[in-house]
Amino acid sequence: EFRRVLFRSIEAILSSKIMSARNKEIAVTSITEIKEFSQETEYDIALILGNLLDNAIENISTDTKEIILKISQSETGLEINVKNTTDAEILDLKTQKRDIENHGLGLNSVKLLCKKHDGFLAVDLYDKYFYATAVLKNIL
Repeated sequence: EFRRVLFRSIEAILSSKIMSARNKEIAVTSITEIKEFSQETEYDIALILGNLLDNAIENISTDTKEIILKISQSETGLEINVKNTTDAEILDLKTQKRDIENHGLGLNSVKLLCKKHDGFLAVDLYDKYFYATAVLKNIL
């Protein structure tokens, strides 16, 4: 029973963000393969998902609106991949919002959470898609 309660926070974040994307007419594909992790990791995963999905929704292409989310777990750790269409032509991670002091912290916090779990965050821009991959190795 306790384990099911833990997974609920991740499910709540996913449901909320996917609903928000679909309300903006963004097609969302989600593949989730999670087995087990610590309670502290549950919280960190929820924060990472929230930040990466918010970024994907905010920076979606004006033409084709698509987000693909894949979460997979192996014996070496957990990998979260978020891929979204974008109009960006160069990889510029600076916030586009006016309130620079209170924005642009999302990817930095994701990097810190990944580092906390002996992992990393990788981002790339290729063929009209923005890719964000968060890897967490120390999750149990």
